[in-house]
Amino acid sequence: MANKEISVVDKDTGQNISVVGDTYRILISGEETDHHYAVIDMLVPPGGGPGPHAHKDIQECFT
Repeated sequence: MANKEISVVDKDTGQNISVVGDTYRILISGEETDHHYAVIDMLVPPGGGPGPHAHKDIQECFT
């Protein structure tokens, strides 16, 4: 049976990356989950963010 540990992050956790006016904070990296998933907090200003796109090998969702 797989190990089902809970990951807890706080406001200071994660690497911050800025890209074209957006700020991304990696809360849980793919390396930490054996590349099953990652959790990234994204601060995107109105009208910002990437245009419509798709990823061949991963699924992406956002709120």
